[in-house]
Amino acid sequence: NMPGQSDQWCSHMCRNMFGVTEDRGLVREIDLSLELLNACHEYLTLLKTSEDVEQLPFKGLELIVRILGCQRQTQTNHRVDQVKKLIRDNIASHKKIPEILKPIPLSYSSLRKRFLQSAGCGIGQFQIQCRMEQAMHYLQQGMSVKEVSSALGYKDPFFFSKQFHQQLGYAPSVISRRQG
Repeated sequence: NMPGQSDQWCSHMCRNMFGVTEDRGLVREIDLSLELLNACHEYLTLLKTSEDVEQLPFKGLELIVRILGCQRQTQTNHRVDQVKKLIRDNIASHKKIPEILKPIPLSYSSLRKRFLQSAGCGIGQFQIQCRMEQAMHYLQQGMSVKEVSSALGYKDPFFFSKQFHQQLGYAPSVISRRQG
């Protein structure tokens, strides 16, 4: 094991930030780009060969900041993927969005912010888009407007028709007439 206080700090930092234990075992997977892997390799080479030891901590911190930024992006994408899956899995649910997203261990406001930054639209808008995609599929399969609205969790078929028209520019009955 590592002796000394600074070594303990380094060990703790490596375990928590980089996902590596003292015996160099992987604690968690970190998604790094080839560019960032090359930067890590360059820094390790610099540690072995550099005589300018005063610059090493600054270069190391710069690398740490880049890695942490990459980790945050990966975590954000994972949460956004979780949100999308839960919304799709609950497409016909009458539950409100915050209730659907309760299994994700983040506040709804944090999820909304991350989702908007990553997906470019709000969670509610994403839910509507998913419902409209499914509505098109159902209508093309020959389901009536009333059946589709019910299957997608709408309590009022008129509200469904209005939302469909707002999103797609025409009434759902246009699709069902084409199929008939």
